[in-house]
Amino acid sequence: MIKYIKYQNEKHPVRISYYALKHTSEDTGTSLEKLTDKGNDSIVFEKLLYYGLKPGYRAEGKGELPEELSEENIEFVLDEIFFEFTEMIKDFFPSEKQKAVGGKKKLKATDKTTDDLAQ
Repeated sequence: MIKYIKYQNEKHPVRISYYALKHTSEDTGTSLEKLTDKGNDSIVFEKLLYYGLKPGYRAEGKGELPEELSEENIEFVLDEIFFEFTEMIKDFFPSEKQKAVGGKKKLKATDKTTDDLAQ
């Protein structure tokens, strides 16, 4: 899944993938399991956006990030799009009600999975 941020009148692809989570975890010293627990830590947002832009650009074949999206400038980007980005993060993670069970999502009103209904 790719989402977009708008910064300096340009759309930029963001993809919060394994790459983004792994590098954010390494740079912040936080385990993947606890990464969301540090949601109020500003450095986590900076790293997550920066490392989310890299695979977004790669997936769209855009090459390297432009200078205005460099790691050194990412806090200025967040100054402009912080609330948009924090809302976007939720789209990359399943809610508690939709967590995968054996690779299949459970439906809210039943114990059946989406595969059960397809049969």
